[in-house]
Amino acid sequence: MSDDKYIEVFQKLDEDRDGSISPDEMASALRTSFPDMGDSEFENMHKLATMGGSRSLGQNDFVSFMKIMEINATTDKDLLPTRAVQLFYLVHDESEAVGCEELAKLNPAEHNLTPEEVNILAVISKRLQDRGLEMIGFAKLWRDVQAELQKKE
Repeated sequence: MSDDKYIEVFQKLDEDRDGSISPDEMASALRTSFPDMGDSEFENMHKLATMGGSRSLGQNDFVSFMKIMEINATTDKDLLPTRAVQLFYLVHDESEAVGCEELAKLNPAEHNLTPEEVNILAVISKRLQDRGLEMIGFAKLWRDVQAELQKKE
């Protein structure tokens, strides 16, 4: 589905026109866009998209998230790791991108980061330098760095 289609879906779901959709509206969007999604997969994706059920999504977040779900639905499930998306949501700011400063704010203990995840984030941080990445770019870089680190072991 194109960005325009996702924007159209977002606008239909944003009934109060406040620029965000609620967790319930997100559930409706997932069911509509991915009718073949199993119940457990649906629950996982809904929790991820809404960060446990209490997070509303703006248009850019919604489009990025739905693009990831579309890619995951049509390819290898590990193409865009859901853990990377979850961490992206924890640290991204109003610019819809994540950079070194945001990654530095992640507290490993608070977010139950494994030593492997800490290493991945450290490598990503070094590669980002002063530029930021939107969600899909961050998730792809996460996957690539994870694969590189596994090869070194």
